Amino acid sequence: MVGAGESSTTLKQLRAQARQLQQYHTRAVQWTLITSVAAGFIALIPHRVATATAAILLLISVIASELDTRRGWRDRWYETRRAAEACKSVLLMHRLWVPPYDQDDRDEVLAHNLGRYKCSRPTEQAEQVATSDRWQDRRDAYVKDRVDDQIDYYSTRAIAGDRRLRTWQKVSRSTYAVVLGIAVLQLFGAWEGEAVGPFVAVAASASAWATEKRWVEHTRLYGATLTQLRTLRESLESCPDADAFNRIVQQAESLLSSEHTHWLRLTKPPLDPQHENREPKQ
Repeated sequence: MVGAGESSTTLKQLRAQARQLQQYHTRAVQWTLITSVAAGFIALIPHRVATATAAILLLISVIASELDTRRGWRDRWYETRRAAEACKSVLLMHRLWVPPYDQDDRDEVLAHNLGRYKCSRPTEQAEQVATSDRWQDRRDAYVKDRVDDQIDYYSTRAIAGDRRLRTWQKVSRSTYAVVLGIAVLQLFGAWEGEAVGPFVAVAASASAWATEKRWVEHTRLYGATLTQLRTLRESLESCPDADAFNRIVQQAESLLSSEHTHWLRLTKPPLDPQHENREPKQ
């Protein structure tokens, strides 16, 4: 979310900000996990330099984690992403003449709702569905350029999330199997090393990475959103008139908005109320 007092920005800039914040957060988590695991292995080397190196790596791990927390990169990423998607929805509904953007004051309502996110109206809306006087044409364009696009997106993400979750679960389980094997060898005196601790750190880091990426929730949430989008698409194909089309568009955009605000609710309540298209107070 763009903070109060900042100059207005465009949808493209909001998306760029969200991507940048995502990168900062991801890199901080990677540095935290990798340096902590590396410190555990290096500490096994019986040498002062190795001990000092392990201590430095642990310090880097703590700094990366603390920096991510203090800067709030994850929460700011979610907030900015939500703002970008809300602005995209507002612009699209305005383009389609969907209520409340179907009256003479539609431009004023648009400016008000974009202003809630400190977002300015673009000079050209190349990303938006093409407008038309016939609601059937607007429906066909909306299905093709918005609904089908989102169906492809959520389908791909759901499959990818499930695949990555299974991969990291295998890594974690394999590492714990190695730990068990080492422990058995030590029990029978066939292993004199002290590698159990570092391998436990590897397994714990793999589990922590899978938890951080929220692949379980991604798969479940994206799958549910995908099912609802397909149902709405069928309703769009059979809607009888412009009023029905408008209602379905509002339902679809509300669904997409709910998905984007879900991640904020996992961390803390959003700074602003959940996105909704509404008219300015008189």
